[in-house]
Amino acid sequence: MPADHHDYDATTVPAIQHPSRMSNDTAARNLLGWTAEDGTCAVSNAGETLKRSLELLSSDEGKLTFKDSGRDPLLILNGYFRVIRCSLDSTAPDVRTAHDLLKRVGEELLRSGNSPVLDSDEQIIGAEFEKRTEVALRYFQLIITDIHPHLNRKGYLKLLGPTYRLFSEVAVAFVNLLEREMEKIERLVKSFLPSAGWGALSRLQKGLESLLQTRNKCFVLFEQAGEHVLGFLSASLDRIQRALDCTENVDTSALEKQSSKIVVFLFARLATLILLTLRRRETLSSNRVTPVIEERKEAKRLTKGFVESTINLVTLSLEAQSQWNSDVKDERRRCFLQMVIGLQSKAEQYLIRIATDFDSKKQSAAPLLLESLIQIEQGGQCKDLARLLLCVTVTKNLLGVDRINLNACLEAMTRLFRSITFDIMPSCYQCLSDQPHRKKENELVWDQLVNVLESVSHTFCFGDCENYDKHKTLTGQHRVLLAYLARKTNHPLTNQLLLQVMERRVVLSTSMDDDHSKFDAVHLSTVLVNLLFHERTAHSLRRSVAVVLFRVLSRTDPGDDAKMKVGNIIFKKLDSQLTKTSGRKRKRSGGANSLLAEDIATVSWVLRALGIASANAQLNLGDAVRSELNRFWDCILDGNSLSYGVPTLFHFVASRRDNVRI
Repeated sequence: MPADHHDYDATTVPAIQHPSRMSNDTAARNLLGWTAEDGTCAVSNAGETLKRSLELLSSDEGKLTFKDSGRDPLLILNGYFRVIRCSLDSTAPDVRTAHDLLKRVGEELLRSGNSPVLDSDEQIIGAEFEKRTEVALRYFQLIITDIHPHLNRKGYLKLLGPTYRLFSEVAVAFVNLLEREMEKIERLVKSFLPSAGWGALSRLQKGLESLLQTRNKCFVLFEQAGEHVLGFLSASLDRIQRALDCTENVDTSALEKQSSKIVVFLFARLATLILLTLRRRETLSSNRVTPVIEERKEAKRLTKGFVESTINLVTLSLEAQSQWNSDVKDERRRCFLQMVIGLQSKAEQYLIRIATDFDSKKQSAAPLLLESLIQIEQGGQCKDLARLLLCVTVTKNLLGVDRINLNACLEAMTRLFRSITFDIMPSCYQCLSDQPHRKKENELVWDQLVNVLESVSHTFCFGDCENYDKHKTLTGQHRVLLAYLARKTNHPLTNQLLLQVMERRVVLSTSMDDDHSKFDAVHLSTVLVNLLFHERTAHSLRRSVAVVLFRVLSRTDPGDDAKMKVGNIIFKKLDSQLTKTSGRKRKRSGGANSLLAEDIATVSWVLRALGIASANAQLNLGDAVRSELNRFWDCILDGNSLSYGVPTLFHFVASRRDNVRI
């Protein structure tokens, strides 16, 4: 873009100059692109020309000003990057100069981006805004095309900070500028009068289209920058992996100092870029302001890459913990392992930041994160455990946000529940059971997982019932849990997890006083008891249900309300069968629906736990309930029949009378 010579008149240069200085000025302005000629540093005086160009950039002529001041800010920006390229492409690269220039131009853009635009509201998109837009887009492009290729070269790592830190900060400021301009159009639309005519409406439409095009260009550039950051992050993690795999005593002190700062820096920049790509605003449609939510493919790719990188880092942390527990003697090695272990919590912080960032200006990233955790392919045992740990961490923090914000990711949380229960947990079986040195850590992971999944189970079917009927929603949640438990292909670890989730749900709901929790505890316990005694319940499901009831009845906590609640429900069930009478002749079952011997043993196992709890005074039954229980045993001893038509049950229980008699 040729410069206007009137922009840089003689008033900006001293009246009398030495011929060599005049030559340097001409060469410097030629290098900056501030003259009609497009040249580079001459070989003979390249150092002097570069020095003079730096002086010009440091003067008032080199300031990025977007008001009408006689300077073209785009020309000045191009001059900065011309000098940066000259510094990096020379035979003796000056990385320090390039670093300072990148920092200066980024700070100039950040300052201008945070300052308010002084265009009037009547002007749709003013000249000052157009200049800022053009310069910002050009800055993003030059960072990606001119600076990024140098960052992979040895000795150029110093440029990483001023490049991507300021890139992300300028990007945030520029997107905020776009949103302020869109808000200006919204105000004009709301105050639009028909008398203004179609011409005014057409100008509004063109202004909006211009903003949307600029926004789309930004998203493309942010995506490219995010992919570059992902590449750097992957390379950094690979270096750490190679150092962990190296069994020889090598000096990792340099890697220890660099990797920690670089990895945390890259995670922070990537988190900012992901949140930027999720920005959305309202736009015009059919002469009115309507929300338009576009699917962000860029955000999906970046989010998945971010999650994969976090999983890889947690995997490295688990491997470092394993080596740490093997009594490493070398002090330098121990410091390196400690650094790798410490990176896990820092990476998780940025993952949580993305997941819990609920802003009206952005599409929520939580569903994208959860879907990424679900869709990532299984790796080795250690990688699957890392994936499980991240699932627990993200879900735990999501459950702490406001219910209104949580509604956006309820379906994804249900899918994550299934993925953890049926896919991730079975793949972690060996890793959780074959590592004695991680016994305490694995027990803690298991407890946290049960607590988190129990909380997630309360989000099932939340939007299935009209007007969110609480009782119907709870009934649906219980059916979902029992359907998961009834699957014949479940891994043993899956069944164990579901059993503890249901046990915890009964216990916690019983301990609360609100009507919602009371109904939850009573209904779930009643369903479990009915399944225990029902003739058509599958044997595997009956055993699973019996385990839940047995554990609740065997709890030793003093004043446990869950035992009392479940015990009363069982007594009511037994009493309804003992006292049930009918005027009609009972239809014969033909033996097909009769309980088998193993079913009778399962039922008696639960009744035995009930009797022991009563005999040990751990269950406050009350006189009426005790009377009903004694009457039940008397009926068994007399050979009376329950309505099931299974006399064998009574003889089986009677043979264990000493264990269950009150």
